Amino acid sequence: DFYIAEDVSIECATLNSTCGPIYIDKGATIMEGAHLRGPLYLGKGAVVKMGATIYGNVSVGRQSVIGGEVGNAVIGDFSAKGHHGYLGCSVIGDWCNLGAGTSNSNLKNNLKTVSIYDYKLDGFRDTRLLKCGIFMGDYTRTGINSSLNTGTVIGIASMLADTSFYAKFVPSFAWVFNGDTQNYDFEKFMEYVDTLYKSKNEELPERLKGELNQLNKKYN
Repeated sequence: DFYIAEDVSIECATLNSTCGPIYIDKGATIMEGAHLRGPLYLGKGAVVKMGATIYGNVSVGRQSVIGGEVGNAVIGDFSAKGHHGYLGCSVIGDWCNLGAGTSNSNLKNNLKTVSIYDYKLDGFRDTRLLKCGIFMGDYTRTGINSSLNTGTVIGIASMLADTSFYAKFVPSFAWVFNGDTQNYDFEKFMEYVDTLYKSKNEELPERLKGELNQLNKKYN
């Protein structure tokens, strides 16, 4: 029920495998006061911060940072949810950042099924699920105290900087601030991405630069 790889650091934390296995990959760190319940995968070099609560059915990617409450979620590589706030029934892409206090809803107040934006339909469809959180594309960020509605879909490379609830669909390469949505200046975005990769001692592939440029032209 447990697999703990080499160079893992765990101090004063609880790990509970009664509901599913726990796999902690090489170089991961679990700080004191964290509570982890399986099934759980914690990727290489990932960090679980002090006092974090992971309820299970969670997969955390390589070198991602987790804090606050997380349950029924997939978090990609190099992403950060390092502070208090709830993330549940959600999928977060690679290189994302959730600002301090960011939380999502995964259950409607009227207990009806959740609708989400469908790219293929170019409209909303009923998931027939009572619980459904957020779907966030790569390189997207939220500001502090961001609130995300049930069944929110957010594209890639967007910056969400409001503190009220966002629309249930935020397109790719969007800059959302003060109730207004504008196109995210591509050069400014690429400067951020270059700095982001350097902060993790990673090299930004030339192929990826071209792909992001193509996507920016497609969505804008």
